[in-house]
Amino acid sequence: MKYYNLPTLLIFVAFALPLKLVAQTQNEEFDVLHEELKFNFDNKKYSQTLTTLRVLKKIIVKEQNVKDASFIKSQTKEFDVLFSKAKTPAKLYVGNKTVKIHYGGKNLYVIRNNPNSYFKSDYLFYSELPVEFEGKLAIQNKYLKIDGQTKRVKFTSNDKNILTIDDGGKIKVKKLGNVVITISVDDNFTKIPIKIIDIPLTRGMTRDEVIATLGLADKVNKKYIGWVESKHVDGIFYYANNVNGISVEHWIYKEYPYAILRFGYSGLNSCTIASWESLSTKKYSLEHK
Repeated sequence: MKYYNLPTLLIFVAFALPLKLVAQTQNEEFDVLHEELKFNFDNKKYSQTLTTLRVLKKIIVKEQNVKDASFIKSQTKEFDVLFSKAKTPAKLYVGNKTVKIHYGGKNLYVIRNNPNSYFKSDYLFYSELPVEFEGKLAIQNKYLKIDGQTKRVKFTSNDKNILTIDDGGKIKVKKLGNVVITISVDDNFTKIPIKIIDIPLTRGMTRDEVIATLGLADKVNKKYIGWVESKHVDGIFYYANNVNGISVEHWIYKEYPYAILRFGYSGLNSCTIASWESLSTKKYSLEHK
């Protein structure tokens, strides 16, 4: 492990990163950053490349088999939450083939809807479960080619009143409770249990109302991201496609591990977890390999 100056880092990105930088790591979120790093450099987006390098703490990993993510965990604030919660994908075995289903962990925190709020919705949380086969996204996230045969991946929820999942792996959380998602191919299946946990807050609450309910946050993270710039904040990737840039404000409470309360100009707009939020980036990365 070694620290490099900036010119050396950029040269390394150009020639070495596409080959070995964390390509073998078992931490899937770190792999997403690797792909993002290569994409930004190949497209001459050097400011984004440097941003990602800073996020990775400019650490170059020479070992081919990295079994632990602790080397980047402790001091990179943007990733403390993400890596401490990182989960191995669920695995589904079809004959001698392995299918990976990526998900964000066994817990999901939600806040309540407010029908009078600007942020009103008919569900509490939305995400999707990318299906990976042989290093790439399954076709339409549901079709596989195994031994010359087309196989269909099927998703089911054991309680559609709590959580629904469509035929492409997109989930909507409807209410609190425990639910089990089953992913199957023919007679082969794997199960993912998820607990939906309530944070006693409502979308649209003011900051004062949140403080009156939960007290002061243990951590408040505010970032401004300029136009066409990107940044990871507490493990969540943001890209500013607005000419005025965007403002990001996260509140974190130790009482609700890994939960992130996200505020906008109109107050509290959502609750998320970085490992769940990163699934859309993971899907994009797999789809464009």
